[in-house]
Amino acid sequence: MKPFGFILILSVTLLFNSKVVFAQKFKDSLVLRYQTIVHFDSDKSLITKDEKAKLDTLTGIAANTKPYKIEIFAHTDKQGSDKYNFNLSEDRAIAIKKYLTQQGVNEKAIVSKFFGEKKPLVKGINDKKRRLNRRGVVKLFKKQKFVYIAGVVEDNKGKKIPDANIELQSGFIKSNSKSNKHGFFKIYAPLDADAIITADAKDYFYKTVYVKRRDLLSPKKIKIVVPKVKSGEKYIAKNLLFYGSRSNLRQSSLDELRHLEHSIKLNDHLCFEIAGHINGPNKPNSKPGTFDYELSVARALTIYDSLVNYGINKERLLAKGYGNWFMIYPKTRKEAQMRFNRRVEIVVKDCSTIKNGKNDILSKDFVFSVYDEHFSPGRLKICLDILPNKQKTK
Repeated sequence: MKPFGFILILSVTLLFNSKVVFAQKFKDSLVLRYQTIVHFDSDKSLITKDEKAKLDTLTGIAANTKPYKIEIFAHTDKQGSDKYNFNLSEDRAIAIKKYLTQQGVNEKAIVSKFFGEKKPLVKGINDKKRRLNRRGVVKLFKKQKFVYIAGVVEDNKGKKIPDANIELQSGFIKSNSKSNKHGFFKIYAPLDADAIITADAKDYFYKTVYVKRRDLLSPKKIKIVVPKVKSGEKYIAKNLLFYGSRSNLRQSSLDELRHLEHSIKLNDHLCFEIAGHINGPNKPNSKPGTFDYELSVARALTIYDSLVNYGINKERLLAKGYGNWFMIYPKTRKEAQMRFNRRVEIVVKDCSTIKNGKNDILSKDFVFSVYDEHFSPGRLKICLDILPNKQKTK
């Protein structure tokens, strides 16, 4: 069940056999775009107003998803005979299909299946639980063409990295792979959009590369150079960015946070300082106790709390604020550069130094909050999965 249309992970159903065109492998697939569940009153196939609202959301998404396919799976509870319930589940499937077509959905794109009482979701011992079984599961798929692309993971000296974790993301689609013992990997990518590919491995920091859609058909292998993680090295999470004058991560940074969390957890033998920074070009260095300095501390603590919430031992982490002392662009007047001054850096340090150190603390109240403008449902789900409780708001 994916309430509210949270779409996080690639769901692919292969439709046709692979074919090779210009030495590349393609597949036509179905990608789950949205799923909802319509519930029914006992012994009824009538769709109530509240349940219609769920289908209205689906039809709205379908209007912007072409080409698409919709599957309906209808069920009943165990009240009544097998034959009666089978017919009732068919009536429910018909009711859902009729409503969708009335809202403009292509009837030829809809496939219906009905199971009566054969596939209960829960054991219905009371009406509240039985209602969960009186349902129609409606799935919207996008018909998508994928290309099988090849790549290699190596370090900056050309050494090939085996068993690296590979994640490809393109819009709402995600797929995963691993590099083989020679550092090579293959992964499917949708043909109609750019892709982001991230690799990480033990003893290495993660690295993300951007692949334009036109390059997906290139016969050249995609190269991902991952940096070695070693004491004293500093790593800038380039896409871990904050809003001005706030400790809030930008919505687009949540995937970067997830990769950072995984990379630090993977390298569990190392310890890290989380260094917070602000944008303050053409100004003197901010002093401890001032708002600017406090903001850098708050940003470091935002990431520190998220890492601890992810399950990383706090003894491996230290949060420090540095105000505007170490800006990447100290004299800039361009917003595109200022956003890179608002950042955190990940510094590998000796574990005894980290354990004996103390986190910077806020000397006055500072409101920790989550991105508070407009979320898509899918991004909201990612945010709530990643951030710690004290950073979650309504």
